[in-house]
This record gives sequence, C-alpha cells and structure tokens, in this order.
Amino acid sequence: MAKFLPPKEFDFVPEKWLEWSSRWERYRVISKTDEEAEAYQVNCLLYTMGNDSESIMNSFTLNADDRKKYDKVKEAFDKYFSPRKYVIFERAKFFRRDQMPGETVEQYVRALNDIAGRCEFGDKRSEQMRDRIVVDILDTAVSREMQKMDVTALTEDVAINMARQAEQVDKNIKELSVNNRSAAADLLASSSCGTDRNFDGSIKDRKTAATDAVNARGRQKPNGGGKSKIRTAASSYDSSSKCKRCGYKTHTQDADEPSDDQLFLGAVEVGHCSKSWTKHVQVSGVKIPVRFKLDSGADVTIIPNQLCGNIAMTPSDRTLLEAGNSNIDVLGARQNAS
Repeated sequence: MAKFLPPKEFDFVPEKWLEWSSRWERYRVISKTDEEAEAYQVNCLLYTMGNDSESIMNSFTLNADDRKKYDKVKEAFDKYFSPRKYVIFERAKFFRRDQMPGETVEQYVRALNDIAGRCEFGDKRSEQMRDRIVVDILDTAVSREMQKMDVTALTEDVAINMARQAEQVDKNIKELSVNNRSAAADLLASSSCGTDRNFDGSIKDRKTAATDAVNARGRQKPNGGGKSKIRTAASSYDSSSKCKRCGYKTHTQDADEPSDDQLFLGAVEVGHCSKSWTKHVQVSGVKIPVRFKLDSGADVTIIPNQLCGNIAMTPSDRTLLEAGNSNIDVLGARQNAS
C-alpha cells in the first residue's frame, strides 16, 4: 500500500485554516485514519497541527466524552479559526477584479472563483461569474461578441470556453508568426549565394524604399602567404544561365581575384531583426530617424539614397557587394568623426 505524508504543521493563521483543513481531511481518508477509533483520530489531528493545538484544545468548553469524539473536536476548531465574513468587502473585490495583463483566462477564472466563494451569491453565483468574465476579460473583441449573444444561451461555461478558445487562437497565430520568421531566415541561410529571395524563389525588389541602415562587413579569405584579403566576386545577370551556386536562373556567379577595395554586404535584410539589436539614430542632414542594426564589427554602414538628404559626401572608389555578390552603386561616403 502506498504511504502518504500528512500535511505540514498548521501555522495557525485563521485565513489559512480552510485550506489546511481540506488537506488534512484528504490525508485522513487516503491514510485510512478515518477508519480508526475516534480518540485516535483526535490525537492524530492535534499532533499533525502542531504544539499550539494543545492550548487551543484546552480552551474549548467540551466535556470529557466530546473531547474523544473527532467530529466534535473538528467542529470546535472550525469555529475557532473561522474568520468573520465581510461579505460587502468581498463582493467589492469581486466586482473590481479585472483580468490582469499577462494573466491567462484560466488564472483569471480561478482567482474570480476564489473570491466568489466568499461572496455568498447563492444560486446567483454562476450568473455573477459569467457577467464578470464578459465585462472584464482583456480580449475586447470576444467581450463584444459575448454581449451580442442571447442571455439565456450565454452561460458561465460558454463564456469561459469562448474566452479560452480566443486565447488559444491568438497563441497559435503568434506561434505561426514566429515559425514563419524562422522559415524565412532558414531560406536565406540555405542559399549558397545568400540572395535575398521571396518564398516563391523570386528575387526581392532591391529598389524598394527603406528607412533601414545596413551594415557591410569585410568577408576575410586566406590568401597564399597567409595574408588575409577581403573576399570579392563579380556577378552578372543572364536570363538563360543558372547560378553555379544556387541554381536559380536569375544571375551567374564567377569567382574573381580578391581585392582590398571591396567589401561584402553581409546583412541581407534587417526588417526581421530583433529590436534589441537595432536602434533609431538621428543622422545629421536627415529629417527622420534611421533604424540602424547594431554591429560593432561592421566596416561600413550604408543608408538608402532617399535618406541622404543634405548629407555632405565625398567621392568614393570603394566597391560594395550585396548578397548574390552584385555590385551596389555607391554615391559617396562620409567619414565618421574620430
């Protein structure tokens, strides 16, 4: 037979008596203590409660026979620890209890039920529970939908199930959104050339206006005598040819000799970057803040032409390569102040 541990000693806080007493009664049944003599059950109760139970027991006005009867002793303890019920206060708490941000429907319903148990609503309890759920859930769309329903059809159980289902749907949508972003990242990573593509394989429009700044990093490649040079490649478009790396009929790829004047643009897209890795910065000469991806190892940072505004630039012969190793037209450069 399985052995069960009794509940921990009672801390003699009146508000916690009902909870502790319920645990004790459950233990009393599963341990078969309830099948023992009543005097034995009384002693088990006092021993499990702790030392202070003795002095409280002595304060009871029970005769010698009643002190050996479990039901009489338990009833005396129930009266001793039963807190006064402040029904008006508990109802005020009930009617002010809204669903908190971050609180699930399940947690909200449990908390509401706990307060309702002290409000003495009687046969109106289910009705009151339903009304609070309709009015005070965070999902206002579901709340409006419930309010349109016939009051006889909208029971407490129906309201709870509607709120739970809406919460689960929102959770599923968020999960799918996260999975889609992961799939997009995997699609970019799986391409040898790293070409920025849509899901159907077509290349994204490179001329689309953007308010994002993109970092370019020199991609290092070992060179003969151990000296590292920046990797480069020449790219040209031929609709009849396939890329040797990714197999798409969008461009061809030919290796070129390394050059110190070329940098590879490693960031294909920053639209899906975590916000913790980006920062809006006010650039001198640009009217609106520009969102920069934070990359302390970047060699250069580029911004779209339409955001350059009145920025003073100097001519640059530096070559930038984007994903797919296509050249990026550089209008000019501005050296950061040291």
